[in-house]
Amino acid sequence: MKNTNIEMEKNHVIEILRLIQSDMTFMKQKIISMEEEISEINSDLHREINPEFLERLEIIQKQKGIRFNSMKEFENYFNE
Repeated sequence: MKNTNIEMEKNHVIEILRLIQSDMTFMKQKIISMEEEISEINSDLHREINPEFLERLEIIQKQKGIRFNSMKEFENYFNE
């Protein structure tokens, strides 16, 4: 009986350790994913802005009130 209880406790501890290991693996994957996303955001924040894009923004700002129904319409307007 005593031996059976020890075995049961041992199995219980092993199961808890497996669950902890699984949780740690999941957390590690999430942290790696977050690091990748932060790296992408960081590179976006430090990306050099295309001067042509800045020119388009200045034109838009000067012509307040122009509305476009689609990105295609927007692109056609500024490519002319």
